[in-house]
Amino acid sequence: MAYNNLTHFPQWVQTLGQLFTLDISNNQIGGNIPIDFGHHLPTLYRLNLRTNLIEGSIPDSLCKMENLFILDLSENRFSGTIPDCWVRQSFSVLNVASNRLSGTVPNSFGNLTVGWLNLSNNSLHGEPFQPLQSNKGLQILDLGENQFTGKIPSWWAAKTVLEILRLRGNLFSGDIPTSLCQFYNVKILDLADNNLSGSIPPCIGDFHGMMINGVEAPPAFTYEADEWSKRHFKQFLKGNEYDYTKKYPNLVNIDLSSNSLMGSIPGGLTSLSGLIGLNLSHNHLSGKIPSNIKKMQSLESLDFSNNNLSGPIPTDMSIMHNLGFLNLSCNNLSGSVPTNDHFLTFDNRSFAGNPHLCGEPLANKCSISDGVPTNVSHEENNDIGDKKENMLFYLVIALGFITGFWAFFGTLFLKKDWRHAYFLYVDGVVDKML
Repeated sequence: MAYNNLTHFPQWVQTLGQLFTLDISNNQIGGNIPIDFGHHLPTLYRLNLRTNLIEGSIPDSLCKMENLFILDLSENRFSGTIPDCWVRQSFSVLNVASNRLSGTVPNSFGNLTVGWLNLSNNSLHGEPFQPLQSNKGLQILDLGENQFTGKIPSWWAAKTVLEILRLRGNLFSGDIPTSLCQFYNVKILDLADNNLSGSIPPCIGDFHGMMINGVEAPPAFTYEADEWSKRHFKQFLKGNEYDYTKKYPNLVNIDLSSNSLMGSIPGGLTSLSGLIGLNLSHNHLSGKIPSNIKKMQSLESLDFSNNNLSGPIPTDMSIMHNLGFLNLSCNNLSGSVPTNDHFLTFDNRSFAGNPHLCGEPLANKCSISDGVPTNVSHEENNDIGDKKENMLFYLVIALGFITGFWAFFGTLFLKKDWRHAYFLYVDGVVDKML
């Protein structure tokens, strides 16, 4: 019954005691879900109410549906708190994203085994991780766009099957724990727009799921063939936000932007040969761009802008032929912009805000010798060179005249008999001329 312009909740479905799947998504259904809805459909396996106008609270009766395996209530107008009555159930998908939910993550979530948990784009707060500690099968966790606080816990080391971790747009603080490096399967790590500090863990290059031909741990859940294509997952890439579930199902991405991270970019990051997007912008990172960055041949989007990076741009970055978006602006990079191969496709916006960077497509031109930027044109350089040569010519003539003058007259002044002989000689010459 999806996509049928329904406006009211079909009360009659509660009489179908053996119903297995109910999909009334993408309609215009308003009002509330009946509070006893879960009691009438004990065999329901899949409930999809996505993209409607349903209001009110999530009924507690949903907690009692022991056979429910896929629950999608996203993109509605549910309000209040998430029910805290969950018993020992297993969900492939539990999605309540994009509602008006408040409160904290319920403690009874600790009784659940969930493959995909999506709580994003609500007004949830508090520290969310403790109720999830016992969930050993979590593959996708999306807590983005809420008001969660606290630190990312180090005990997550045991969660080795996690593939997607999206925490962007919250108030998380503290360091990025090194235990995250043990998420060998992770393909998307999105910690952007938080209050994280400290340095990027050097072990970040250990994500096997981001390597070409990397060895991964087996998943806890096997999704139905079309399950992924029916989910929605937003990521920022190439300077824009996209729904990459449908557009880019094989996305491999790291986004640590808009935090307060310091230190250098770990060289081990270049081991992630399958990485497609890397965004470290709007932090306080320093040091040089890793010299081996050319190894990341799968990169399509790279953003290091608004940091304190210094040194030259590695010239062999120009062989990264898949790179379609590059932003190195607003740093302290120096030297010349590589002008061969793929770099010719980037405009000045990719390099602006680096006062010591020169060469096309920037206005600052480079000197021939060492690529130091200069703000004068080639013709002005020639004029300045000609003036310097003329000044040097006249200076040499003046020095020669002065040297000759004092060599001659200084000798006459010091030698009395030479001076007497010279003046006698001059008198003789004058007499002959007369």
